[in-house]
Amino acid sequence: MKKNKKCKKCQGKGFIFGKNYIIKEGSFGYEPHEYGIKITCPTCFGKGVK
Repeated sequence: MKKNKKCKKCQGKGFIFGKNYIIKEGSFGYEPHEYGIKITCPTCFGKGVK
């Protein structure tokens, strides 16, 4: 039986956590805010295997 190889980019999860930066006006002027977003792996297309 052939064993499937895990995707190296996402470690077999099928998704990658990315960061999105937005500049907002705060109490001390303009501040960069960082938001974490979940992205489908572009290498394995969310399957987790090659």
